[in-house]
Amino acid sequence: MTLSFTPQLRNMLASAAFIPLLFSANQVLADETVQATPQWKINWCEKLAQKDTRLARIISHYLRCDSIVKTNTAPTAVASAPQVSSDSSYITLDGTSSSDPDGDTLSYQWTQLAGADAIVVSSLTSATPTFYIPTGSAGDGLVFELVVSDGELSNSTEVVIDVPYCNDAEGEVFNECVDPDWAGISAWEMLNDGTYENYHYTSGHNNYQANWQVVDSGEAPYGNVIDVQYAEGHNAYSMVRIYNRYGAGSTADMAAYQYGHIEFDLRVLDWGNQQPTGLEVIIECVYPCTSAAYPVDAGDIGEWRKITMPLEYFINTGLDIYNVEMGFQISPQWGAQAGVHFQVDNVRWVEGEAPPVDTSYFLYSFDEPESIDAWQAWFANNNGSTPNKSFENGALAFSPTWVSENDYFNHVVDLGGAYDLSRARLSADVLLPEEYFPNFEVGLSLFLLDSNGIYASGNFYGPWDPAVPGQFFNAEFYNAEFGISSSEENFDITQVTHIGIGIYAISGLPSSSSTILFDNIELNLNHLGEPPVNVDLGNPPPEAVDNYELSYLIYTSGGAPDYDMVFDYEPTGNGFYIRPYWQQDEFAVGVMLNRPETFNFTDGELTVDVFVPQQAVATDGAIELEMDDAYGNFAKVQLQSFSTLTNSGWLTLTLSPINYATIGAPAHFDVTKITRVRLLITRGSAAEGSFGEFIVNNLHLAPGIDFTNGGNSGGDNGGTGGDGLTFLPFDEFGWVANNWSGDSPLDWYQNGNNISVQFSTIKADDRMALINYLPHTINLTNGAFVGEVYVPSELFNSLQYIDVFVFDEDYNYASIHFADSYALVVDGETNLARFELNADTLSNYDIQLDRIHALGLHFYFVNDQTGITETIEFTNLGLRYDPSLPIGNGEPSVDFSEWGVGAYNGEPGASFYASGDTFYVTPRWYAEDDQLAIGPDFYSPIDVKYGQLSLEVFIPEAAANSPATMTFFAQDVHGNRASTHPMALNMYGGAFWHTIFIAPFSAEAFANADPAFDASQLASFDVVIAANGSPLGEAGEFAIRNLIYMAGDPPPGNENLIENMFVFSTQGAAQPSWYFVGESLAVIPSWQSAEDIITAQASLPTLANLLYGGASFDIFAPAEYSQSNLSARLVFFDINYQTATTQWVELNTQSGNWQTIAVDNISHHSFADQHVDFDATLVTQVNIEFAANGNLPPQADIEIANGRLISN
Repeated sequence: MTLSFTPQLRNMLASAAFIPLLFSANQVLADETVQATPQWKINWCEKLAQKDTRLARIISHYLRCDSIVKTNTAPTAVASAPQVSSDSSYITLDGTSSSDPDGDTLSYQWTQLAGADAIVVSSLTSATPTFYIPTGSAGDGLVFELVVSDGELSNSTEVVIDVPYCNDAEGEVFNECVDPDWAGISAWEMLNDGTYENYHYTSGHNNYQANWQVVDSGEAPYGNVIDVQYAEGHNAYSMVRIYNRYGAGSTADMAAYQYGHIEFDLRVLDWGNQQPTGLEVIIECVYPCTSAAYPVDAGDIGEWRKITMPLEYFINTGLDIYNVEMGFQISPQWGAQAGVHFQVDNVRWVEGEAPPVDTSYFLYSFDEPESIDAWQAWFANNNGSTPNKSFENGALAFSPTWVSENDYFNHVVDLGGAYDLSRARLSADVLLPEEYFPNFEVGLSLFLLDSNGIYASGNFYGPWDPAVPGQFFNAEFYNAEFGISSSEENFDITQVTHIGIGIYAISGLPSSSSTILFDNIELNLNHLGEPPVNVDLGNPPPEAVDNYELSYLIYTSGGAPDYDMVFDYEPTGNGFYIRPYWQQDEFAVGVMLNRPETFNFTDGELTVDVFVPQQAVATDGAIELEMDDAYGNFAKVQLQSFSTLTNSGWLTLTLSPINYATIGAPAHFDVTKITRVRLLITRGSAAEGSFGEFIVNNLHLAPGIDFTNGGNSGGDNGGTGGDGLTFLPFDEFGWVANNWSGDSPLDWYQNGNNISVQFSTIKADDRMALINYLPHTINLTNGAFVGEVYVPSELFNSLQYIDVFVFDEDYNYASIHFADSYALVVDGETNLARFELNADTLSNYDIQLDRIHALGLHFYFVNDQTGITETIEFTNLGLRYDPSLPIGNGEPSVDFSEWGVGAYNGEPGASFYASGDTFYVTPRWYAEDDQLAIGPDFYSPIDVKYGQLSLEVFIPEAAANSPATMTFFAQDVHGNRASTHPMALNMYGGAFWHTIFIAPFSAEAFANADPAFDASQLASFDVVIAANGSPLGEAGEFAIRNLIYMAGDPPPGNENLIENMFVFSTQGAAQPSWYFVGESLAVIPSWQSAEDIITAQASLPTLANLLYGGASFDIFAPAEYSQSNLSARLVFFDINYQTATTQWVELNTQSGNWQTIAVDNISHHSFADQHVDFDATLVTQVNIEFAANGNLPPQADIEIANGRLISN
């Protein structure tokens, strides 16, 4: 039997190619014969389920549709985003490539996971939402998650938007993006409704008057531009602005541009409903300090125009060029802003040349009564009254009213600008009335005020001999910079705006208030001419001269010399002309050379030409050289005594080489860290008065060769030497003394990279050592342990030899030694030797140079000796090594055969294989934003915290000539991530091997890291290669080898001092109790009297070198202590139990709050009490003492937390 279908039923089923048979596979429905299949049966059941009719239900029953189970497959989420070129711009994410295998309709949900908060512009449930990237997000990575769902199952993916940094260029404000010297785009708005409410906003996507974004103009050569559009219907006035990098309220000194201009490109796209009235630019210096508006002619609609605005306009209308708050501010004119749309590009400040100014001198002659108007009488202290100013007999008359012996008065003039007085001379004709004689009850002084309102004062130069009662005499202030005797902090001699001549009481209250006259006040700005000294630095190449440039000052000890400049004085050229005039306790004058950084003068030299006048010949004065090191020690050597001279004349003085012996340096002096050099003319026993006219010329000061650092010296010996190796100075960690045999005492003192060793008593067969356990194991294969040793002659009979040694991790020992039986000679200096432990000098030893753990100095004595007064000196100690070399045998820490390759973004392809110790991969780009990840997933977490991770990557030619980048990602077991900055692969312009070295391995070593990233639980490490717009196709064959990782020791300062604490009574109080609350310590005191002291002691697990470090604790004293004198202090103990104790800090004023008590640099801290032998390099214990301090405190708990050491 067959079933017959009506035409209507046939039409219902006509969309299918086959119809399942109801009873058997061979039945025929009407005149159509169809073969049934299971899949068709499923399809029919789905169609019938959509028909709610009796016929559909009957057919479903015969097909047994109720027995069919439909399976649902989860969709696949795919998210992408275009590249971003700047913040303050819009971006649209794209999830439309997401799909569902079942063809189900998908829903979308977007969520931002990381980065600066983007502003949502369109729906987060759209497949293509739009966001506004906020101002200030440059350098950030904005991470978004897309979740797609078919109603039952969902799938997610992430997309990362890297907001690039803007390149920093001098003077640039905006060029493609906002320059890092500025703070991004923002706006200020004020309502025009009578309330004048105003506010500042930083998002260009807003509901206010002004909206802005950074957009691609699409028109060469403009590229990215700032696009500003003013809304309709806002009754407000708004200005779009770019602050300096520190934001509103802060200022930048832009004086370098005062003679230049501001320029920018402008295009108006729409005037809205406004007449084309133009735009205006205002530059502010923290309101109400502001310029007037500069009117800008915008030109025709749609056309770009170059706008140039002279800074002179802004300065003359109120801008303080020394305190500029914003670099650019633009707006349509007031009342004509609605609907205006314009674009701005290439905003920059451009320097200009200063107009020619006659800076030879200012001359104030008082010929007319109005000539005194520019001078103001300034009262300068809190005693006298403001003096009267008047015109009298063709002079400026000054009538003080003396009230006390501390009175001080000034006459001051505004110079009308800021001037450099560092090489100036001020003079004036002065008449003192007879009433001030013969005791000279008043003195003259100089007053200066700079452009920031900071003052300085100086004393009158020269003797009072010319002063005659009732007659004018000429008073001079030579070189204002050297005459300054006192000044406020940050006074700038190069920006002086006011000068004045003051009068003050010398001793006691002046007996007269008679009028003092001034005339012919002359300020000569170029009195000293050009810098006088011909500096020849010798070793540095020409391009490095600026790094060694010295500043020259006239230096006097005890007073002020007279000096001048000599021009073209044969045969020596320009030089200092110095006329010492000895007064009272003065004993030396000369040239002082200050350096902002240290200099290594080991084996350097000094030469100088000096003209000695006849007045100094045959006296016991001298030319001396003094040097100061970075630690406050100084050395002095006499270059020439005047007692041996018979005639005046020129001398060429030389000191070469400069070293420990030739400059007579004390034991702790560090010639590798010189900060100041003084060439002095000393007085000896000469009488007061003139010492003649000296000339100092042709000063040649050459630094030595820094053999410890592989190149020319300079700086502080840190960093990388000329051989590319890292130099590790020993002032970063300390030494430990050890008696290998015998018990004779060994005293030693470390000063930077120098060590002095003292033996007061020694015995035969004594063996003693100083050992330095390095903060981490190093590879010394290509490096060296270097230094110099000076052995005094008095030890030659007892000292057999000195060993300089190293230990590897298995305590294998290797050394070189110096014997007393033959002279130690370096550059002709007896008893001085230079050493270098390296692979060559230690070639006969079985030691693992790639695993050096410790090094040291060993002394062996063969005879008894007592009463030793001299010390063995080790100088310029240092360690050179290549940190990129692996620790150990260099074999990979992982098996490259277990590495994998996967898509990090997009759908790149790749072929890869492992061969031996190298992993090869060839990426294939199918899209310009494809990214490929290469690396291992560790089967169990590895610990590299405080250690290192290194690997080598070969960049093929094709990639090295493309815009591709490479980034390194790490992820811990919790999913926290860290990444480096992307590295441009075209940086070398050709194929190359690149070594990646991350140490110490921690979140701080990466450019971006999740705060909770845990390097002790590393789960994966990936090399991510990004196409970054590269040509599609194969990118060349990359290679990776030598992946090395290892854990390290935590640096000083990570120790938890709280966990090792215990508490006891030091004075008076009953024994307190204590307990731990998490990582805090709670102290339960039992105060008995007002003199009680309670101590919380933290014993360190190992010796700590805190010479340039310290310790810190947070203390909570509850509010009950507010009426007490509860105080706390820190006490540091060294290995010999010598102490350094801080001042008491009162805790009552901040009771109820956490307070921090700390010492961050022991070497520079002012302790209340410090034992002379306290050794900050060998600290064993830190105590906190709590004292009642004369007032019995309440019995309330005190809590201590966050106890830690502070690293050097």
